[in-house]
Amino acid sequence: IPAAVLSVVVALAVVAAAPARAQAPAGARVAAAAPSSSDLKILNVEDYGRWKRVTSADLSPDGTWMTYAYAPNTGDDTLFVKQLDTGKLYSIPVGSAPAFSDDSRWVGYYVSPPERAGRGGRGGRGTAPPTPEGRGGRGAAPGAERRFELLNLATGDKWSAPNALAFKFAKGSKFLAVHLNRESRADTTHHGSDLLIRDLSSGATRNIGNVGQYDFDTAGNLLAYTVDAADHLGNGIYLVDLANGFTRPLDGMAEEFDGLAWSDTGADLAVLRGTKLKGMKQNDNVLL
Repeated sequence: IPAAVLSVVVALAVVAAAPARAQAPAGARVAAAAPSSSDLKILNVEDYGRWKRVTSADLSPDGTWMTYAYAPNTGDDTLFVKQLDTGKLYSIPVGSAPAFSDDSRWVGYYVSPPERAGRGGRGGRGTAPPTPEGRGGRGAAPGAERRFELLNLATGDKWSAPNALAFKFAKGSKFLAVHLNRESRADTTHHGSDLLIRDLSSGATRNIGNVGQYDFDTAGNLLAYTVDAADHLGNGIYLVDLANGFTRPLDGMAEEFDGLAWSDTGADLAVLRGTKLKGMKQNDNVLL
């Protein structure tokens, strides 16, 4: 056989044999790793309730704190607030919807009634207003209320407000707004309820009644809000200077005020004022 032909035959034989040698150990490893049926745990229905999901994961603006929650299939969620450098940990049973202040000194969240106290099964999630005034959290059981809690991350001190609907920190974290649910929802002729404004430096809290909508300006120095009261008494749009608490009415009339919005620069404010005409589903509005 010529030398050139012999070289080709030897090379083909080597290439054909290589895959066989490479596959054998791999096949052996797969066979060795396969567990027997006797090693597998059989899951029963009662096991499913112990499974937990991780929710509400978030970092503080300075990256030193984080929030997360364990949500079991059966039972109540538990919210945790952890300092990453030291491992310091706050545990809040039935806590939900946490939000940090932009200076990373505070965290706010809701605390719902525990499931065992009257929630027949796992409750649905609550809803937040379409305005940027707060965050949705777990809905409470019929007849029960969820409260808002404010946690001082340095000291662990807490401040709470009952029957909370939404909350929002002002830019700069000097002030906090907590909007409460109405005490009675039977009267649908108006929708205003109490708004709590808390000075985070002094701890002083101010209550403004019959608030329909509200929002801080982009600098956190001003608060605008609308009044939605029974029989339209005092309805209007108002502006609060948070530094001195002075409140100035911008417009008032026995009509409904809606669609409150600041401009991106915080220098301008817009709102709709109108009334519902007979036979119409939407208000006849003018833009202020």
